[in-house]
Amino acid sequence: MSTMPMGTAPELPYLEAFRAVCDDGGFTAAAKRLGCTQPAVSYQVRKLEEALGVRLLERTGRRLVLTPAGRRFRAFVDRVFEELSRVRSECAAGDRLEPLRLGSASGFGRYVLLPALHRLREEEVVSPVEVRLEYEAADVVLERLEAGEYEAAFVYKRKVSNALSYEVVYDEELVLVGSPARCDEARALGLDRLETLEAMPFVTYEECDYVFGRWFESSFGRQPSRLRSASHFTELEEVLDFVARGVGLSVVPRDSAAEACARDAVEVLYAGSGEPCWNPVYLVTRAGGEVRPRVRRLAELIGAGGAASP
Repeated sequence: MSTMPMGTAPELPYLEAFRAVCDDGGFTAAAKRLGCTQPAVSYQVRKLEEALGVRLLERTGRRLVLTPAGRRFRAFVDRVFEELSRVRSECAAGDRLEPLRLGSASGFGRYVLLPALHRLREEEVVSPVEVRLEYEAADVVLERLEAGEYEAAFVYKRKVSNALSYEVVYDEELVLVGSPARCDEARALGLDRLETLEAMPFVTYEECDYVFGRWFESSFGRQPSRLRSASHFTELEEVLDFVARGVGLSVVPRDSAAEACARDAVEVLYAGSGEPCWNPVYLVTRAGGEVRPRVRRLAELIGAGGAASP
């Protein structure tokens, strides 16, 4: 049994024993509630009195009553346990109280992550999750995650770091898209030849080097010797608008082009090997850190909504 040095703050078990004695009116009843022996409860209350330097309880006949100091200390103990109960409730509800702070590459964030967040909120009828979502370049997202600014991130490329943990949650298909007229032009020149695409204009965007590189490697097994950029943008919305207007071809995640394909503004071209180009998207968290249930559920919703690669 632990002892409590004089002059130190009372330990929680001592406060629990004192409170039980007050509530149940005696040491035997308190011991039964606490699941210990009567001498153990008596010892804890006595050590508490020694630490405080005052008598808390006195016996009048067969009854235990609080001394004036005991009444004052009882009020203090009640406040301690009231606050403890509140802290426990807040800790248990921490997943609900704390907003989800997420970072994501913009294309995946807008076309896959955001719909999954809407589904998550629909599941939480009583207290829907508060979300703080920011779109950045993948390298910036990972730097901010390491610095603790994000709780989790969704990116399509990895950074070598012992501080980060990666888990594939989605396979997006990267596709070559163009307006119907541009697609007809490319087909006429021969989509089995890399030289066809080297001769055509492209609409490029931030971080397209990785996307383009992965698609060309998957489709042709090598990179083009040159690629002509007719226009360059930050976001995919502008890219797809210019592609639909016939300015050039582009390589984008299929999810981002779904709406434009549905209205026949752009078409998907399979070139080179003609095989789909799959690109893993990672849920990234800090290694060794706690991953809240809501983040896990969000990852499940993302996976459930995605296409499966072969």
